[in-house]
Amino acid sequence: MKYVLLLLLSFGRLHGYSIITILRELGIPGITPSPGSVYPTLKKLEEEGLVSVEKVGRRVYYKLTEKGKGYVKAEIELMMGVLDLLRELHEKALKKLSALREVDEGLEEVETIVNEVMSRLDSILKKIKDTKNKYFGK
Repeated sequence: MKYVLLLLLSFGRLHGYSIITILRELGIPGITPSPGSVYPTLKKLEEEGLVSVEKVGRRVYYKLTEKGKGYVKAEIELMMGVLDLLRELHEKALKKLSALREVDEGLEEVETIVNEVMSRLDSILKKIKDTKNKYFGK
């Protein structure tokens, strides 16, 4: 919930009810927005100095502090690095898979050749046996 709230607040100042409404509309798997989950997390973020609170009338608005903006930026950079690594690993895995498919195709071709050779050898062996039997008996 922490990272989702920080990312949401990186777009601008929001009050708690708006945050809950937006999160419900987004329908993020694993995130169940409710006052019981959002407000305690916002309080913790405030205590950590990542979020500041501004009261306007009856509404309480939350926004990122400079520290919070730096934190979000650093986390996004970290996630982008992780995504780059995952893309690189994905590309390598695809290349390996392609190589394995080529090996598999090659093995199928070898199997076909071996079967053909065995068939020819069986035919030659039969001719040898037939010739032996013809000239030397059983």
